[in-house]
Amino acid sequence: MDLNDTLDRTAELIQTIRARREMGLPAPAGARTRLQALREELERREAEDSSGLIAPVTALISLVLETLPPSQDGADDAPRVPYAEIHRLHRLLLDADIPHDFGPCVAGGYQLCYFGHAGAEAPVPDGRAASFVCLVCLTAIGKGGEDGLLELHGLLTPEEEQQGFVDDLTAEAVLRRIRLRWTSEQA
Repeated sequence: MDLNDTLDRTAELIQTIRARREMGLPAPAGARTRLQALREELERREAEDSSGLIAPVTALISLVLETLPPSQDGADDAPRVPYAEIHRLHRLLLDADIPHDFGPCVAGGYQLCYFGHAGAEAPVPDGRAASFVCLVCLTAIGKGGEDGLLELHGLLTPEEEQQGFVDDLTAEAVLRRIRLRWTSEQA
């Protein structure tokens, strides 16, 4: 493979990682492994590089690798722990002191409800489901469940509102939405 092809593949992968990060999605499966392979290939070719492009590109790859979470360390294709992402969201919300309800879902799996400040201050027995700000679930039968990603109802963008839910979010992406709402309600 020629140097330009390697540089093009590197740029394409980094752009994909960046775009997915901006959408609140994880890097594509195997991203860390592919970036490491591209960096090794570029380092082998550095001696033949008269343009001086390889050194800065390998430095950029190293920076991108540092920003990828450990869960994307080349073992991305390993079997996932069932329902890990919703448990992680629950822990993140606990750490952020954002009140919510968490428990098993009737359809199997787990669900998490965020009720906003009103729900935190005055729980409403048996009637809260109708007043949630957002509901997050991860079930084996849900579309996101195949990939271990969260399904969110509420706190949607205008585009997502048309479908009524979004089913491919990470715990961090949902936390950002809930935290934004939580802090705006405090103001």
